[in-house]
Amino acid sequence: MMKILPALSLMLAYFLLSGTGARAQSGPESGGHELQVWTGGGHGLNGSTSDTGVWNVGARYGWVLTNAVGPGPLRGRFEYAVDVVRCLFWRSRTAPLMDWG
Repeated sequence: MMKILPALSLMLAYFLLSGTGARAQSGPESGGHELQVWTGGGHGLNGSTSDTGVWNVGARYGWVLTNAVGPGPLRGRFEYAVDVVRCLFWRSRTAPLMDWG
């Protein structure tokens, strides 16, 4: 534990000092569109699920419906999004399972 303490301290200092250049975005444009693609997965760590794994991939498409409305910190735009999960792969001791949606 004592060997990793200097490394953790250095990483913490880096993250605290490097955040000074962060700037906020102006926000989504009225009538704007957005496309995102993602993937994710994981596996069990111990016990009966230690050899179980999951993986998926999907996409999201969204668009801005209104201009900014509301007062102060509540000011924002209404948006709508549609998610599509295309593939789910579940691997376990007994047999793999693949599902397309």
